[in-house]
This record gives sequence, structure tokens and C-alpha cells, in this order.
Amino acid sequence: MKRSLVVVLTIAILLFAFAGLAVAESRFPDVSGSLANPVERLANLEILQGYPDGTFRPDGSITRAEFAAVAVRALGLDIAAEASKGMTKFSDVSASHWASGFINVATQQGIIVGYPDGTFKPEANVTHAEALAMIVRLLGYENTLVGAWPTNYLVKAAQLGLTRNVSIVANSPATRGQVAIFTNNALDTPMWELSETDRDGRQVFREGGTLLERSLRVIKVTEVEVTGVPYADDSLKANEARFAGDGLATSKFVVRAAGVNANDLVVGASYDVWVRDDNRDGTLQASENTILAIESRSTIVTGFVKEVKDGRIELKDGTRHLLKTRTASAGTNLYFNNSDTAVVVTTSVADNDLDAHFTGTANVGLKNAYIQMIKDTNNRIEVAYVYQNTGYGNVNTSVIVSSMNYSKPEISFNRPGTDVVTRLNLEDKKAYVKLDGKWVDLEKIEKGHVLNIYQNGDAYLIFASSETVEGNLVRSQSGGIGPSPGMGTLVLDKNVPVAHRAGYSKEGGSPSTAANFADFADFAGNNVKVWLNFFGQAVFVDGKRDVSTTDVIAGHWRNVGGFGNEREVRVFTLAGDVVTYKSKNNDAVTKIGALGIPEAPATSTNPPSKRILDLALDSDGKFTAETALQTSRVTNDANFTVIDKDNNRVTLGDTSRRVTADTKFIDARSWDITDWEVYSWTEFRNSTYSGSGTANFKLTSTGVVDYVVITAWAGLNIQASDVQYGIKTANSKAGTKDYITVKVSGQTATYELDSGTIPSNNVPIEFTISSSDKITIRDASARTVTGYVYTIDRNALQLVYTSDIEGEGAQVIVALHEDVQVYKDSDVKDLYDINARDEFENQAGTRVTLLWDTDNLVRVIRIH
Repeated sequence: MKRSLVVVLTIAILLFAFAGLAVAESRFPDVSGSLANPVERLANLEILQGYPDGTFRPDGSITRAEFAAVAVRALGLDIAAEASKGMTKFSDVSASHWASGFINVATQQGIIVGYPDGTFKPEANVTHAEALAMIVRLLGYENTLVGAWPTNYLVKAAQLGLTRNVSIVANSPATRGQVAIFTNNALDTPMWELSETDRDGRQVFREGGTLLERSLRVIKVTEVEVTGVPYADDSLKANEARFAGDGLATSKFVVRAAGVNANDLVVGASYDVWVRDDNRDGTLQASENTILAIESRSTIVTGFVKEVKDGRIELKDGTRHLLKTRTASAGTNLYFNNSDTAVVVTTSVADNDLDAHFTGTANVGLKNAYIQMIKDTNNRIEVAYVYQNTGYGNVNTSVIVSSMNYSKPEISFNRPGTDVVTRLNLEDKKAYVKLDGKWVDLEKIEKGHVLNIYQNGDAYLIFASSETVEGNLVRSQSGGIGPSPGMGTLVLDKNVPVAHRAGYSKEGGSPSTAANFADFADFAGNNVKVWLNFFGQAVFVDGKRDVSTTDVIAGHWRNVGGFGNEREVRVFTLAGDVVTYKSKNNDAVTKIGALGIPEAPATSTNPPSKRILDLALDSDGKFTAETALQTSRVTNDANFTVIDKDNNRVTLGDTSRRVTADTKFIDARSWDITDWEVYSWTEFRNSTYSGSGTANFKLTSTGVVDYVVITAWAGLNIQASDVQYGIKTANSKAGTKDYITVKVSGQTATYELDSGTIPSNNVPIEFTISSSDKITIRDASARTVTGYVYTIDRNALQLVYTSDIEGEGAQVIVALHEDVQVYKDSDVKDLYDINARDEFENQAGTRVTLLWDTDNLVRVIRIH
């Protein structure tokens, strides 16, 4: 017999049985908790049904006629009721009344007596006392009553346990839920039966079989073994399973036990089953194959394997389970991936050698596997089924549904960390779906659901989750309870373990970015939405993530020690700065080493990379593993042959391309990154050249040149316009042309605007003037600050300013250029000679705006 593994995601399999065991779920959406068991059992026995809309309405009322029908069905006399339709003894129950047959049978059985006026009042709500009286009568206890109505019936009902879990008020209307509890309790109650008649003609009564056994003819068969389930046996339908055991006349059964799906059963485990005796002859025939309830006799434990150590298997939930005592030829039997052959853990198999016995994918083994363990009477593992699918994502890889095609049917999904879409066509295949703990049709799977898919030939077992968690991410911590040692826990309002493979996006993107655990720290302090898999593990995180990306030109990297092999990378920014960044973690180290960036030191024979990087930085300013070479709209090692200043074009890669005043040119011809310079088109356009060079460049989304990194060009002579500083005093317009008036060292001039943003009046500016007398306003916002003077030393050319007028903020010392210009708003007075402006000296609290150059020297001071 093939020992097929069936993945069942419950902590223990103790399934609903007729002895009052709890069920996992109800078919009725409005039934839950302790009421699920009695309602489901009565529905399975067709004693009390729900409504056409799929609800049960447990708080709804129930009429006397409806309860009469319940009582007759509980006696198994529903067929007799059908034959008994017609005239009744009650004046208010016509022959055509839907319940006439049930009322006639109940009258014949002594269950109902009616009212003294000859009526039954079929549409009146049945009360607690009336319902319990009918049940006491159908159980045969009426001749044991002592006392008067209704106390005698209520006392007997309590003695028989019929009123368990219900507060009784004799004349209050009973609800459908309460009637379900009364009737369910009655099923397991011994009936008061005639045992014998003695020689004197006296009748002797005693307790006999239960209502379930005597009237409903349900036969209990003990210690049967499951030999097949739909997922592993193509010959079985979705609600069928195979059993073997004494007392069974067939092997294939329809499973109608409340809250139990056939795929929940564990092959090889022992169960007690209750089978309906349709022929009511006390024995089971081959045609009697409906199981109404089932209870596991085996001790079954399931979970994820953390490690095998010291003769035991430890699960991720921290529980430890002993392997069977080993001998030279016997021990725990492990079945891997539906294998027919067991790996026997004998004395010759060491704990740490178990991985070597895995029959499937190399180097996977037991660790992190999903396992079902059947224990022996000594609470040791007799048999274990180990499952890891090597196809559509094993237990370590959940997938996210991107779309559904229900007509084929077909599921499209992608794994977290990739934008590659995989399609699973289920046409002519079997698919069993458990969504959020309930077995459902495939059509219930929707976009955004997280799936774990297990395949066995043409059958698929799909565990789906629609659960998400939203809230503020307090922190992420490594280790913890995640299913992989490299992952950990996200701390929100509750702790959420991180799946083995997870992804993230920033504010609504796709889950195409693979997540290393440290990446989640960048979400800390922000609201996030977390998608969970069936096991409650975080698979995908979306939210505001404090990671920024920026374009830089790569230089060199070098090891700096730190957490083991920490690295730093030196880059050149588009603003013209040389900056060094350290790695965030080992993944960032690995990534930067794979980008072709050379290791320091920089020499003429070991030049910088000069490649364009998309540098990803976390909130601490460290580069992450998201750092990558720019590929979008980037061309490397292109020929640079023409600079056409009259038509604002350059020829790169043998193609003439348009440039604007915003296009930047980085002269990176030197092997020393500190010698590199950034030029605007206005500055670069007047360059002279001969021959050709090479460059890396990036285009904007409209095809305009964004920036050019000149890597080599011996014949290029850059003749940049001089950068100037001053204050903008006015602007005007003539037709479509804008004009800017500036004041520089006391001299005022007006120029036609070539490019740049027009600033407000009396704002310090940095600009250049072209050969055609056009002005380009340069973006110097990063080098402009407003604060309050704390002290000024004109001899040392230093100024100390603070962020607040009281001088209590951080004090910042800035150096002044020897030609610094000073302007005062009140009378537009020129104080450009700093050594001559006595009124400015030591005026603490004066509000100023400062503009400094790329050498960090203040060039303009505006006094407000």
C-alpha cells in the first residue's frame, strides 16, 4: 500500500464525532462556537436543516409543527410521516397542512397530546417546556415522571442532560439554536426501553441503546485505517476516502462528517467512524458507505521542522517530539514526498544524517519541511510523512495571485521578489483549495491571495490565505519564530513571523523586490500592510519605506571591517561631490561586489568604474542590496563625436541627441575621482574638441539627454563660463522672452534668461553668462540656508549662525569668501565690501540668507 502524504494544516486532528467533540467549522455562516457541533450533526442526519439562502438562523423561532417534524426525524420515522399525511385529530391542522404526516406520527408515538380544546396550535412558537416534554416522551421516560407539569418534565430533562448549555425558562419561546442543543443532547441519551415482562405480567424497563443507535441506525466501527484520500488517489471524488478495517463491507466511503474534508484525513492513521445503516438491519452492506462522523484514535501532530537533534524532532512552534527507540533494524519510519519506501531511522542513521536520505531535491532534507507525525502509545513518533514540493513553491515559498481565469481554469501568480508571472493551468486537473482554514471551490481564490501549492501528479492541494495585517511597524527583529534561520519577526500590534522568501514594495507597487530580512527595518515607524500565507507568515510587505535611490557615478570599493566584511563604496554625485557610503549588511556587500566595481586603491592602471549606479540608501545612509547598475535609458561606452552648440545637440552612439540647459556633463576622464567636474550645457557648449571620445549617458523619459559621463576624450578642451554670484532684484518679460536683473558687487545688469528657474526678488543666486549674453540660473538650493547671526569675525572671515533667533539652536561655523557680497533688504544698500560695513558687525539675532559655492565658501549674504 502506498503511504501517500496529505498535508493537513491543523495542530491536531481530533475530528468531530457523535460523542460531542468540537468541529472546526460550520457550513452555515451564522453558526459558530459551541453551537457548530450540534447544528452540523443534525444537518448531517437531516433532522434539522438550514434555509435556502444558506443560513441557519440560530436565534430564530421554531413553531410547534416544525418541532414535531424534528422529533419524528430524530426517531427515524420520516418515511412513516410521508405515508401518514392526511386528516389529523386536531381541529386546527388540516389534511393539507405540510406537517400533517409528522403530527400524525408524533401523535401515534405519544410525543404530542395537544390542548384540551382539541387544537394543536401548529404555528405557535414552541416553548422550552413543550420542546423538552416532547423529547422526554420520545426517549420513553414519560412513565418515570414525578410531580406536575411542567416541572416534572423539566426535572427529568435536566437529569438526562438534555438542558446542558441552555438556560431554561419554561414558557419562553425556544430558538432554533436551543432546539438544536436539546435534540443533539438527546441523540446520545440512553432510551428507556421495555426489557422484559416477568411471569406475573409486570413490565421491566431499563436504559437501553441511544436514540442514535436505536432509531437512526448509525453503526459505529472502531479502529479503521485510512488508506486513500482524494489528493493522493485519482479514483476518489472530492468527498470520498478509502478505509480498511473489520466491520466494513466496502473500502470507498462518502465522508459527510461535519467540519471534515476527506483531504483532512491522514493516510495510515486509525479512526473510529459512524456509518449510516440505511437498511436498518444492524450490519453494513457494500452500498452503505456514508460516514456521518469520524474521530481520530491516533495521536497526530503536524508542523514545520526546526531541527533534528538528540533523538527528537523539534518543530518551529518549540514543541519537541521523540523518535522511536532505535534498534539495528527498526525505528521511526519516514516517508518523503509520497514515496512508497520508508526511510527507517535505525541506530545506523545519525540525526544529522537524515537530510542525506531525502529522496527528491538535494540539500533540502528535513529542516523547514512540513511534517505529519503519528505517535505510538509511548508518545514516540511511529510514522512521519515529510513533504516539500519542488514544483510550484514548496513550504518555504508562498506565491501571490496576480490574476485568475476561472473559465480554463488557470491561476497566474508570482513569487515574492520577482516580477516573473507563472501560470498554472488546472484544466482536466483536480484542485482542492483550503482558504483561511475552510475548504472552498477554486472560484473563491482571488487576486492578492497568498498560496502554497502542493502537487501530486494531476492533483493539486492549494492552501490559500486572504489574511492581511495593517498597522505601524514598531520594529523588525532577526531570529524569532520565522521558518528560516535567516528570517525573523515583524513587530506590529502582534508578532508576525517572516516567511522563508518574502518581498516588499513601496506604497502600492508590485511584490517584485526580494526582501532580505534587514530590509524590513526600513519600514519601521511607518504604517504597513502585510500579506500572510496560510501559516500566518509574512510574505509581502507594502508601505512607506525609508530607502531612497539616487543616480551616482561609481568609483571604487574597499573593505572596512565592521560586521565582518563590511565595505564602503566611493561615488561621484551629479552635484559634483565625492561621497563614501558604507554597506548596510552582507547582502549589500555581495551585491556591490557583483557590479564590476574595482577594489581600491585608484591608480592609472586601476581606474574607477565610471558606470552609472542606482544607489539605494537606507535611513541611516548605508547602501543596501537594492543598489544596481542603471540600465533603464542608459548606454555605456558610446562614441562621443559632436558638440553642436548652435542647435543644442550632441552626437552620442552615432546618433544626434537633443540637450537642454538641464543636461549635465561630468568630466570623468581622470583616474582620480576628486578631479572630476560637473558642467551645465551652458558651460560645456563652448568646448573645443578634435577626434572623438567615449561616454556613458542616460536619457530622460522623453529622449532628451539627462547627463553624460565622459570617460575618455584626449582632444576635448572644456571652456566653461565663469560662475558668478549676486542677488536677483527684478525680472521682466518681452514677448516670449524672460529677462533677469541681477546685482553683482554693486553693479546692476539685465540679461535674457537662457535656462533655469526664475527666483524671487532679493534672493542670492548663482549663475553664468553665455557668450551671447544670456543668463543661466544654476540650482544652488542645496547650498542656500537661512538662519540667525550668532557672531561674525570679519578678520578671520568666519560667520557663526544658528537656526533660532535666541541663539539656542545648533551653532554652525561657515567660512566667508574674501569677495563675499552683503545686501540689506530695507534700503537695498550694498555692503559688498565686508570690511567696510560696521553696522553689520556683531549684530546677534540678525536674520540672514547665505549662499556658498562648491568650495563651501559663503559668496552672498542677504540681511533680512
